[in-house]
Amino acid sequence: MDKNPSIVILDYHLDAVDKSARNGIQILEHIKRNYDNTEVIMISGQDRIDVAIDCMRSGAYDYIVKNETSFIRTENALERLFKHREVLNNLKKYKRLSMLSMWTIAIIVATALTLYFTGVIN
Repeated sequence: MDKNPSIVILDYHLDAVDKSARNGIQILEHIKRNYDNTEVIMISGQDRIDVAIDCMRSGAYDYIVKNETSFIRTENALERLFKHREVLNNLKKYKRLSMLSMWTIAIIVATALTLYFTGVIN
């Protein structure tokens, strides 16, 4: 995490060998709590819906079950994530542009009213 990745692909069962190790959910929660701009895609051999729901509630962007299609699903999840980020970036740009436009119009109206009431324009 010291490299500040924007995406992490994380396995659910990190504690399979060493039971004292943190599991994937604990790592996911740590990432979501401390690294706002990092999205996490969870992968697991667990095909139980409660595990997937737990991961999503903990902040995972997607949950992928390990099987013969998991590479394709991971690729699709990454593409959706990139598109999602592009939409969010465009939204931020449009919000800034909208705010700038609103302030510009307010300044023009205030200037026009000032000029009108001071008699500079009729």
